Amino acid sequence: MRAFKTIAVVIVCLLALFFTFFHFDYQETPYPDVYFKKVADDKFELAFIYKVEVSGNMHGPSLPFRSSTHDRAKWFYVDRATGVFDANSVVLVNYRLCNDPFHSQKNMRGTLELSKSQAIFALEMPRYTDAEGNSTNTVQRYVNWEHNGRYNLINERLSVKGLDGDYRPSSCDPTVDS
Repeated sequence: MRAFKTIAVVIVCLLALFFTFFHFDYQETPYPDVYFKKVADDKFELAFIYKVEVSGNMHGPSLPFRSSTHDRAKWFYVDRATGVFDANSVVLVNYRLCNDPFHSQKNMRGTLELSKSQAIFALEMPRYTDAEGNSTNTVQRYVNWEHNGRYNLINERLSVKGLDGDYRPSSCDPTVDS
């Protein structure tokens, strides 16, 4: 009986070690402020900034306690400074001033509401996987955007350095100076 307990403890320890090396965690935490700025006569930009915390390695074994934290942004574009916007009139991109439709979010539902001091997100994002988990070219269902809610709207210039990440597609070359 004692040998059985010892073997069980060894197996549990090996499994814990195995799962420690194959651990991956990704978490986005939004900041309470959304930055707002006019970028053209009929184009207004909202910088939705969030902190990304990553630990582990999604591609295989990793150091057990390897982690990093950095800021990223989603960029929303609308045609006026205030009001309620249907999701069809909102442009959402991961790269600032990206005009390439390939890099914009399509088929959103819901609304974005802007006042002088608040931004209220009530968006639904499309999912393209069917019930068996296979990717499709058509929307299969919608889920609430994980960052829906009320945010302070800050009307000031924002330093955007590093918010697009390390990669920016050449098709997203900006047409308006920052």
